[in-house]
Amino acid sequence: MEEFSEASRGYNSVLQFEKSTLACQVDRISDTLLNSEAQYTELQRRHSDLQQEKDAVLDEVIKLQEQIRLERKEHNDLGLSRESRFDASQKQINKLLQEGRKDYTGAA
Repeated sequence: MEEFSEASRGYNSVLQFEKSTLACQVDRISDTLLNSEAQYTELQRRHSDLQQEKDAVLDEVIKLQEQIRLERKEHNDLGLSRESRFDASQKQINKLLQEGRKDYTGAA
């Protein structure tokens, strides 16, 4: 009977040690899980911030592209207007030269 009692105490001691070891492991796993959850929450927040920043930058790019398009159109329109005025001036000069020649040849 005494052997049984000693064996039982030894087994009980082993079980207590395993219980303590498992409790420590559970505590470490719980801490790790809490840290992981906090990191995940922080990553979600950072992702959201970055997404908002990306959206704002894309909006700005779209606005700038539209502004460039309008400025190019305005530049082209001004170039065409200058060419038209230049062509009109050239025609007027040629007309005046022709009239002047007619007058000159007619007066001679």
